[in-house]
Formats: sequence, structure tokens, C-alpha cells
Amino acid sequence: MGEQSETTTLSEAKHSFNWGFVVWPVLIFTLYALSYGPVERMQEKVKGAWYLQFSAGRYAPLGWVYRKTPLHKPMGMYYHLWLPKYFDAKGELI
Repeated sequence: MGEQSETTTLSEAKHSFNWGFVVWPVLIFTLYALSYGPVERMQEKVKGAWYLQFSAGRYAPLGWVYRKTPLHKPMGMYYHLWLPKYFDAKGELI
């Protein structure tokens, strides 16, 4: 007898969404932002000119995100854990 094969109709194909296009950039930005604290802590211990040049340019966009977005307070509170000399417990620069 006739076999029925499962096929995706054109309307079902239009409605499928690949969440990888959203999840991966968010994950990458999150890891990038979370790496700033440990890198700055390491910079305090190393104090080499090569290291200052390495980290200064790479984390410059986070300064803008810290100053201009609603992530100001959560970022500052996280950075306080790593850099208590520079950020207070409320997330503000000292």
C-alpha cells in the first residue's frame, strides 16, 4: 500500500526560528563582560606595560555599556567583587 512520508510544508518552514542567532551573541557578550573583572585583577598583579596595552583596547566598549545602559548597577556590583578599590558595593566608581 501507499506509504505516507512526513514532509514539512512551506508554512511550517517559514515559522521555524533558529535561536542560535540570538543565544550565541548574548552568551559571547556575557562571557566577555564577566572576564573584565578577573583580567583587571590580574593586571594589578602583573603591572607590565605590554599587559596594559593588551587589556586597555579590548575592554573599552564595556566602559560605554557601564556608563550609558541600564546594566550600570549590575555590572558595577559584579566588578566590585573583583575590584573593590575602584567600585563600591552599590556599583558606583569610587
